[in-house]
Amino acid sequence: LAALGVADWVVMQGGPRGVSPGEVETVELPLDGGGALGGVAAGPPDALAAVLIVHDWFGITELTRRVVARLGALGYRALAVDLYDGQAAATHAEAAALMGALDERAVKAKLGTGLDELNAPGRRVAVWGFSMGGIHAFQAALDHASVDAALVFYGDAITEAGALAALGGPVLFVTGSADNPETGFALSRAAGQAGKLAEVYIYPGA
Repeated sequence: LAALGVADWVVMQGGPRGVSPGEVETVELPLDGGGALGGVAAGPPDALAAVLIVHDWFGITELTRRVVARLGALGYRALAVDLYDGQAAATHAEAAALMGALDERAVKAKLGTGLDELNAPGRRVAVWGFSMGGIHAFQAALDHASVDAALVFYGDAITEAGALAALGGPVLFVTGSADNPETGFALSRAAGQAGKLAEVYIYPGA
């Protein structure tokens, strides 16, 4: 988020001291070709920086809402789009079924709609994906030149130098040493080859 020109950093457990959560609103955006895209948003509509949140494989949950609320309270315009069209999982089996049913073209269209909603003259925009949402956020950063930064938390990453040439801004990849640190190493090497900036943080023993 520092890449967006804002000094504050949001953390998952509690947020910055003195900042209360922003009010989360339900939104519905029209999709090209018909239909609507649901989601939740917070923060000033005229904010100079915005973040598109891509949820994990459970869908839009209380965790997603908390992240949106904290970003909104920090002054970002935050938007999480619903890739599951109103569904959410309560178990890993349900989450796996919902993720497996995703249509990649529909995902790209939904994230493009979310970015279109956030794009505004003079505004910087980041995408932030969690777990399953990480690879979708990363792909959105490659697909849309308007994305100024990408954050991938416990997700997968694209590690081909040729593909990374399309990045318009830096990438932050966060994972655990017992999860997929090799992906972080590969991303760092590929970004260097592509002349792009990728920061990798690996939580030890996690």
